[in-house]
Amino acid sequence: MSECLITSGEKYYEEAKKMLEKKDLVGFIENISIAKLLAEKNKDLYAQVTYLKAKGLYFFRKFDKVLEAIDEALKYNEGTEQIRLQKLKGLIYGYRGLYKKAIKIFKDTLNQTDNPHLLIELYINIAWANLSFYRINEKEELLEEAKKYLDLAREYFDDLENNYKKKLILLNYSDYYSLKKDYDKAIEMLEEAKKYCEEKDLPLIYNSLAELHIEHEEFNLVEQYLHKAEVIANKHNNLFEVARALYIKGIVETLEEDWVRAKDSFYVALDNFNRVHAYRNAFECFIKIIELSQYFKLDCITSFKENIKSHLEETSFYNYM
Repeated sequence: MSECLITSGEKYYEEAKKMLEKKDLVGFIENISIAKLLAEKNKDLYAQVTYLKAKGLYFFRKFDKVLEAIDEALKYNEGTEQIRLQKLKGLIYGYRGLYKKAIKIFKDTLNQTDNPHLLIELYINIAWANLSFYRINEKEELLEEAKKYLDLAREYFDDLENNYKKKLILLNYSDYYSLKKDYDKAIEMLEEAKKYCEEKDLPLIYNSLAELHIEHEEFNLVEQYLHKAEVIANKHNNLFEVARALYIKGIVETLEEDWVRAKDSFYVALDNFNRVHAYRNAFECFIKIIELSQYFKLDCITSFKENIKSHLEETSFYNYM
């Protein structure tokens, strides 16, 4: 009987992996739940199942459930899997705007490995968190630390076979130069990053190029970039980059003093950011709409504000509203 249960557990575990590859959330949850139940008496399989559950929930951006899944998986996994789980936890804190927590987790995890591939990932994560933190807390030391860890990651660049990691290094360098207001260098980094991108990665590149051209006050290519970003992001069901394209579109419409369209763009962007739990980005949309409030009735804005606060209640942004 026990052997039969183990075999059944493995069957559902393998099926859950297939559902994850197919991006089938319902199928993944059904199979991983059954696999977990059947694998309780098999320590090795249970570790694999809990790890896959955490990884899958993160992939589907179910951030309200994934932290609990990560904590459970950490009890049963060791080595590389444990480090990757810690990394996922840090990323979730970062997405929620809890940058100090994210940076601490990434740095603590650095001391647990000498694997160069894992170290590169953590260097990139630390840089990303510092750059994100800088946007709400403009301390120069955050930029300096981001550059320090990007330079550490760049030392491995030529030996990397993983194009995804090369792309991440260049994207974060672009972000760094953008925050330093060296827009030509930031654009150069993005153009180089395109060499290492698959089609599904391009919305991020196009949105970033649009932002940089706006900062550079060169608007002739912005509409083209945003159109490409939105079309490809929709094709790959990337709600985050769809929302980002709409947010940038709202920026352009604000500069053009097209207040009504700008409000609509920010509102739809905010809704999409909330759907993928990107609360920092949702909060930025909220701020933009409030800035536009002088052009609309006060009672509409008050109602809108109360509605949005409910979406951000458990985040670090709630107290700013």
